[in-house]
Order: sequence, then C-alpha cells, then structure tokens
Amino acid sequence: MGAVAGQVRKSGIGQQAQLQLGVVRNPRLEMLFRAPALRQLSLTWKFMPSNASESAVVEGLIKKIRMHAHPELSGAGFNFSFPDVFKIDFITKGGGKAKMIPFSHAYCTAISVNYGSSGPAFFGDGSPAEIDFTISLQETKVLSRGDIEHPDGKPATTPAADHSYTAYEPNPEE
Repeated sequence: MGAVAGQVRKSGIGQQAQLQLGVVRNPRLEMLFRAPALRQLSLTWKFMPSNASESAVVEGLIKKIRMHAHPELSGAGFNFSFPDVFKIDFITKGGGKAKMIPFSHAYCTAISVNYGSSGPAFFGDGSPAEIDFTISLQETKVLSRGDIEHPDGKPATTPAADHSYTAYEPNPEE
C-alpha cells in the first residue's frame, strides 16, 4: 500500500490532488551531522609590473608556485609523489601578522593565470604588463572548536578556561 501511495504522489494524479487540496506531504527531513568539511580558500592577485624585469619576477613566482602545486613523477614513470603542502600566512605591509582568520596547511587544488584581462598589453620583449593570478587551496585537516578558539595551537595560559560569554536563555517572565 505504501509503495502505491508513493507512486501516486510522484504521478500527475498525486500532484493534482496536492494542488486541489492546497497541502503537501511533510518529508520530515532533519539535519543530520555527519562530519565537518575541509575548508577551501581562493586567493587572487592582480600583478601590474612596470617593466619587463618586474614581469619576469612575477612569471618566476607563478612558475615556482605551479611547480610546487603539481606531483612529481617517479624515475620509472609509474608513480606520482604527492604535491607539496602550502602554509598560508597573511602579513601586513610592515611585516606583522594580519588580523585574518588563520588557514591551516593546504594542498593547491587549482591555479588560474590570466594575461591582460583589461586588454592585451605587453612590454617590448613580449612580457605581459598585466597578470591575474588565482590559487585555490583546500586544508589538509578538519578544524575543531579548539582550533578556532586557539588558532596558534596554544591553549589559554590562565588556569581556568575563559568562558565569559553566556548563551542566550529566554526569561520565562518576559
């Protein structure tokens, strides 16, 4: 009987009945926690070198990042070794640590290089005068609450953990 009712609901007859009655079946879906996902990060830079020499430096930087983002083929050519793991740190112009959400060690999942997105522009030797570079990364570990609370990996130095926040509890007298 349940199978027949399920088929009727999927058919045009079931849909017409739902439209006529103005009701639909509650699927009783509940959110189930399975596991947290690995975080992803995408970073984009626009390089606008002022001469061919600066353009060569940018090309060297991109080549080095691309090289470390790909696996290495074994001597016999049958196996790949894992690509390098990246550690992303954000620093200010003065060299201090930027106040941004920290990102753990990560693998590079994609690289995109776009030359002259505003229009083709080259220096006399053919070097690009505008380069857009995007790197996409995925962390190597799943974060826990402790990782968020102590991003530097060090627990609080005080004997008691700081639980100065309070959860909202409704006042029954309101």
